[in-house]
Amino acid sequence: MHVSLPLIAALLIGTGASDDAAKELDRLKVPAKLIPDKSQPLFLLRAEGVQIYKGMDKAGKLQWVLDAPGAVLLDYAIGAKVGTHTKGPVWEATDGSKLHGKLLAKEPAPNPQAVDWLLLEAKGDGGKGRFGSVTHIARIDTWSGRPPSAPPDKVGAVVEVRYQATYV
Repeated sequence: MHVSLPLIAALLIGTGASDDAAKELDRLKVPAKLIPDKSQPLFLLRAEGVQIYKGMDKAGKLQWVLDAPGAVLLDYAIGAKVGTHTKGPVWEATDGSKLHGKLLAKEPAPNPQAVDWLLLEAKGDGGKGRFGSVTHIARIDTWSGRPPSAPPDKVGAVVEVRYQATYV
């Protein structure tokens, strides 16, 4: 089942609402499991950056494991930098407000070359600012970001893969 609320690569959700964000969620046919009950989209942000993978030995097999994102967050309407997305995962606004995310659900991206769409629970730092009312983050409308198909050549190898996503 899909819900008709707009979003592009990720979704910041809380109290308050944005008609533009809701329309984008609808246009993208975001799966219902990625939209928390009784929440409204607040705003859209576009993430541009990299997914950083490290080579690890898992059960005797070398493979790429996600270490961290490294992205700039841009205002969806005007393109101005409004924050960063880093290891944790953490989203930090230029006004100092900060969110830590905990994975709740994921869905394969419509494009198999793109990282999954996600729903995360967001825990703020108690501040106000841009992220003060955010309770959830949904990453949608992703582009690229998957690890290389060939395994790493050694443990500890690092690769950065460009990606884009939208956070509302």
